[in-house]
Amino acid sequence: MELVVDANALFSALIKNSHTRHFLLLGSYSFFVPEFVFEEIREHLDELAEKSGVSKQELDAVLSGIITSANILIIPFYEFRQYAKKARWISPDAD
Repeated sequence: MELVVDANALFSALIKNSHTRHFLLLGSYSFFVPEFVFEEIREHLDELAEKSGVSKQELDAVLSGIITSANILIIPFYEFRQYAKKARWISPDAD
């Protein structure tokens, strides 16, 4: 099975050892993640650390572990840029 993963799913996997984290790491699925999602996560690491009570370094280590251990395929923006206008029309709320 192939699934698209957004920033919220990765936020969930980062802040606690949850079902989401296990699903990403132990599942036999392929996960597609737009490259900008990782930039968004890194921009919010301080906030995530504060809210979760986990250090920024620990969160960064977990993120690196997820990236290297899960079957994640990072999709560069240029590969889906042609669909961006239609996607914004279908779902105008960027969050």
